[in-house]
Amino acid sequence: VWLYSVGRGAVVDSIAAHEGAVSCLSSSHQHERKLLSGSWDSYVKLWALTASGIQCERILGEHEDKVLSACLAGRIAASGSAAGLLQMWDPRAGSALIRGCRAHAGGVTGVAVTSDERMVISCGLDGSVASTDLRGGRTRMLMEDDAAQWCAQPAGEAFVFTAGADGTVR
Repeated sequence: VWLYSVGRGAVVDSIAAHEGAVSCLSSSHQHERKLLSGSWDSYVKLWALTASGIQCERILGEHEDKVLSACLAGRIAASGSAAGLLQMWDPRAGSALIRGCRAHAGGVTGVAVTSDERMVISCGLDGSVASTDLRGGRTRMLMEDDAAQWCAQPAGEAFVFTAGADGTVR
C-alpha cells in the first residue's frame, strides 16, 4: 500500500500490507485518517494514517477465501469474498463481527453501506445485487441478472446503482 501526498506530489510512505495481492481499499469521510484493506490472503485490515506514515491498527477479520471488495463507512466496515461471503464489523469495536452471511453464489465484487448505515448493498459474479439489514440480518435479493455485477452504489436509502460486466449501468 502506498500513501501519496497530493499536495507534495510524492509518495510519503509505503508498507507491505498483506501476504497476498491487495484487492481493495476503502476510506470514509467520517474516518479521514483510516483506511480499510482487503487481500487475497483472506484478511481485512484497518489502517491508521499517522504523522509517521501508515500503521496497521488491527486485523478486523478473516474470510475463508480471497477478499474481493471492502467498504469503510461510519460505524460499519464491510467486506466480500470470492466464496460469496459478506462480513460486517464496527471498526471502532476491535475485531468483533457484527454479522456474516452467504450473500451470493459467486464472488462478492462490490460492497457499499447506505447513508443511514442500516443496510449493506452487495453485488456479485453470480449477477445478483442484494441488501443485508444490519439489525435483523436478513439478506434480500434486489436484482438477478445473467451478467456479473461489478459494483453497487446506494443513492440515499431508496435507490441503488449497479454496473455490470455487460456494460450496463442500472
